[in-house]
Amino acid sequence: MLHSSELVRPFQVVNSHWETGSGNREKTTHRATPLNSEEPTSQSSIAALQLVTYQVGETVIAYGSRTARLLILKKGAVAIVKEDTEIAKVTEPGAVFGELSILLNQPSKVDVRALEPSQFHVADAAVLLTQNSIAAYVAMVLARQLDIANDLQMNRALPWIS
Repeated sequence: MLHSSELVRPFQVVNSHWETGSGNREKTTHRATPLNSEEPTSQSSIAALQLVTYQVGETVIAYGSRTARLLILKKGAVAIVKEDTEIAKVTEPGAVFGELSILLNQPSKVDVRALEPSQFHVADAAVLLTQNSIAAYVAMVLARQLDIANDLQMNRALPWIS
């Protein structure tokens, strides 16, 4: 059993190069080094984003609206509402809002309303989507699959909602 936190820290490849091995075969050599605490992490990158606060009852994202912002919950609680029916309550820090609308280039299918004073980190979606086109593509495919599954589930749970 491992007891040292040093042994289970995340690793990254810091050096990769081609070497000519015996018989003229090429091989890749990688040296794994523990992540440096000074390097940016997703948590530190998120913490550096602008903060916005919504008060109780305020609409964070309105049904039918389009936004260019991703909202990441820092603290608080919000309700996900569809046609005046609360379908979820979210209190988990790090929860992301607006991503399906942005990734699928469609208006929001729900309202997001603050249930208590709630703070969000705000990210510019256009900037994020251009930083890694492969990751953006994968996110769009997953968003499409989730959107279809959500629609199917909503139609079963609330057949009067279309």
